[in-house]
Amino acid sequence: MSIENMNKDSLLDFFKEPTLEAFSNFLEENVGEGSQVEFKGRWINDVKLAKIMMGMANSGGGCIVIGVSEETDGSIAATGIPADDRVYDPADFSKIVEKYLPQKVEKCISIKNFFYDNDVYGSLKGKKFQVVFISVEIGDLPIICESDGQRENEKLRRGEIYIRRGSTTDLVNYDELQEILERCSKAPLKKSCKMIELLKRPQVTYKDLAPVDTTRPNLPDEVFEQVEIAVKYEGYIIRQEQQIKEMRRIEVKKIPEDIDYSSLKGLRLEAVEKLSKIRPQNLGQASRISGVNPADITALNIILESL
Repeated sequence: MSIENMNKDSLLDFFKEPTLEAFSNFLEENVGEGSQVEFKGRWINDVKLAKIMMGMANSGGGCIVIGVSEETDGSIAATGIPADDRVYDPADFSKIVEKYLPQKVEKCISIKNFFYDNDVYGSLKGKKFQVVFISVEIGDLPIICESDGQRENEKLRRGEIYIRRGSTTDLVNYDELQEILERCSKAPLKKSCKMIELLKRPQVTYKDLAPVDTTRPNLPDEVFEQVEIAVKYEGYIIRQEQQIKEMRRIEVKKIPEDIDYSSLKGLRLEAVEKLSKIRPQNLGQASRISGVNPADITALNIILESL
């Protein structure tokens, strides 16, 4: 993580030397939430936590502060971790989100305790805070989600890439991904690595590795090209395969013959009219009706799941 790019002195000092005094100054200056800082009044579920961590890693790094919440007027409430909430053991913290994160990211995550026991820090006395620090070597980017997950209305999907946009975490778009890959491709190697890791770099081709891959078999160029595509786009291929698998699963889901489409919420008027007229037997047939769009099929699938 390039801490030199941080835009607040107190935040920079805090990352360089995360002491009780530096954390107190950080809170006093109130840098506010942004791409590098997230405040949470209490611990959040593992899916949401992992999503923010991956977003920060792909955006240059940052920290998640537990025990502090941001008010609607922009001020912060440093109330500490509530008595009924947990306090994680730093040694075991990575186990909470390890199934979602690549191993190369796990080593770049740390959690530190900031427990105030004396009067020196005034209003912070008796309060406990924990801070998750996220950093990553630029050569390890992009960070790709390793596993599906869902908690309440928060979802993670294997193969997806997340990024911070201000104080929110979202799926990366094309331009943002290109920027990440551009930064990654210019990063020098700082340690030894496997050739497959080199091949994942956008500007490295399979042919480029020939001088150090002396035992490679003599195969047609088309085979090498397929290997390169599979390695570079592994995350996207996995995601596409999952989407195809899910579509095949729901295509055969039967629709009750007596279903009243006009009473269903979430369907557009045009979709209600077409479905009521044609009366498809399953979701696969419904998805191929002109005037019924993917959002209608998603809504109908959710309704059928609840029946």
